Amino acid sequence: MINFKTISALVDELELATQESSSYTHRETGEIFTSSDDMLDGNDDEYEDEDEDEIGEQDQDDKEVGWLAEAHAKLREIENSDDWVRLPSKFDVHEWAIMRDFAISIKVPELHEMLLSAIHGRGAFRNFKDTVFRGHINDKWDAFRQNALTDIILGWLASHNIPVAHDANDSIDAGQEPRLACCETEKGSGALLALWVNS
Repeated sequence: MINFKTISALVDELELATQESSSYTHRETGEIFTSSDDMLDGNDDEYEDEDEDEIGEQDQDDKEVGWLAEAHAKLREIENSDDWVRLPSKFDVHEWAIMRDFAISIKVPELHEMLLSAIHGRGAFRNFKDTVFRGHINDKWDAFRQNALTDIILGWLASHNIPVAHDANDSIDAGQEPRLACCETEKGSGALLALWVNS
């Protein structure tokens, strides 16, 4: 069962996701494994069967080859098990929508309008970040985006029927109103999921 320490780690993985990486988690233990796509596309036996002259004589080379062989073995385990599930990719994070929602949440009229204006037209992402910086609201933006990524992870867990542990140390309040989060899942885009999350 996934706990909130694991959710925090999953959010970190999502935040660091790139086009070239893929991350997986074990639905029972919460273990996380990340690999690069070129590793996924590579030959599983490439690093196990190389000639010693090609591998090289340095210990560092031997360690690298050993690590890659272990990574390929882990990937084979993941591919052959229903216990491992692939995490959302960077393409499941709709940054523009998150920026728009943040702009809408700002109650200072002038700053609210500046943020909404910044996300339209060329250079929207750069203009938005510049406006956040000039408005001295970096901390508010970071917290808002972190909550949005947490919503995506919680929605993804729910879509895969992965239970989340709720114990006395969790930050979720059972009496809190659910917030709707929109994210893309394997079951289709724009799935609305009622989630118990902190604002």
